[in-house]
Amino acid sequence: MAAPGVTTVAISLEISSDGGATFSVPATTVTGHIGAGVPVGTGRVLVWNAGVDWGNQFSTQVRFRITANDGGPVITNITSAAPSGAAGSPIQLTFTVLASVNQNVLLGASLIAGNGTKYPIGIGFPRSLTVGSANYTINGNTAANTPDGTYQLRGGLWVDDNNNGTIESENGDTLIGSAVNFGTYTVDSGTAPAGFVQIPGGAYSIGDNLDGGDPPVQTVTVSAFYLQSKETTIDEWNTVKTWALANGYTFTNAGTGKAAGYPVHSVSWFDVVKWCNARSEKEGLVPCYYTDIAQTVVYKTGDVDITNAMVKSSANGYRLPTDAEWEIGARGGLSGKRFPWGDTINQTLANYYSTPVSYNTSPNFQYHPTYNDGTNLYTSPVASFAVNGGLYDMAGNVMEWCGVYIFGYEKIVRGGSWASSAVALRCAHRGSRPPALFGSDTGFRTARGAL
Repeated sequence: MAAPGVTTVAISLEISSDGGATFSVPATTVTGHIGAGVPVGTGRVLVWNAGVDWGNQFSTQVRFRITANDGGPVITNITSAAPSGAAGSPIQLTFTVLASVNQNVLLGASLIAGNGTKYPIGIGFPRSLTVGSANYTINGNTAANTPDGTYQLRGGLWVDDNNNGTIESENGDTLIGSAVNFGTYTVDSGTAPAGFVQIPGGAYSIGDNLDGGDPPVQTVTVSAFYLQSKETTIDEWNTVKTWALANGYTFTNAGTGKAAGYPVHSVSWFDVVKWCNARSEKEGLVPCYYTDIAQTVVYKTGDVDITNAMVKSSANGYRLPTDAEWEIGARGGLSGKRFPWGDTINQTLANYYSTPVSYNTSPNFQYHPTYNDGTNLYTSPVASFAVNGGLYDMAGNVMEWCGVYIFGYEKIVRGGSWASSAVALRCAHRGSRPPALFGSDTGFRTARGAL
């Protein structure tokens, strides 16, 4: 028997000596129509060599159970001994067998990124398996090139057609039944790239219910990622832009900054994501942004409306943080507060324009007195204020572009700026603007890590 359209099945044999209460009699010496790839039809035959498997034994309670699997999984309850590990590190998997497989088989497993990119786990398990056993444990290693992030763990059993103890490919050896998802696994190298802070994966509270007009408190779950500790400076911008212009990139806006060590500003969202791609390629990393859904053409020129489907979620290159990632970083673990440090603000804590709101304790109607030099651009050098959770200037100085989250046609900006009131510096506050817009109050910081 098989489902309509199924032409082959996997046949397994189980043998009981106690009337079917348990099926523990060895059934390893079986010939005929056994294992994967048996054509559907009549006249199929199994021959069990009882003399080899069960010699000199007898019972009137012998029962046989033959299973024809037409595509469902033959393994379940797969668990990892640890929920995370570094790329290339050991991983131990335990699983239960749903049907006997009387052939040499291999457990094949991979880490699957959000966009479907597959990172195989190097494991082999050549042996016959017995139904109902939950004590099969194997050891392997995750792929050394797996980017940090959280992945779907997926696996299945393959017949070792070449009897060499390895799966040549998931399309080479014969898959028994179907592959199955069995939880998530986080790859975490444990070391943040230079200039970045690691934000652990997990569930976080974002939003607030304090002032109205903002998204309410909600829980979001993110994979582990890295967030740039400081806003991107004009020096960093120019270094990458020079390389980019010599390697097929174009920018609509040149970008500028007050001086070395100050944040770059007057850059559009389009130019910023192209810059992220350029920095990735310059450093030998996989770019994140593409001009096609197949993610084959790296975004380098023009103003392209990049959608989520055009972002390679498994890429290890530079990108803008998502809206949620930015707020998680800004809060630094302090949920339910207005600002990264608490519920009130003054100009010793951030660079902004002071206006009369109840939670602002600085004198009203003034730009930051230290950075107001009479020329209407009052940015401050990056990291001029106290650090919070390893991150600087998550409130004030320049607003920061976020990723491809679309607010209508516009893109999200976060954090407020030197020209913003304290209202815009609150962690939960979202601003938005067209992606082609650029201004002296807007810059960015980058993120890395699988989405």
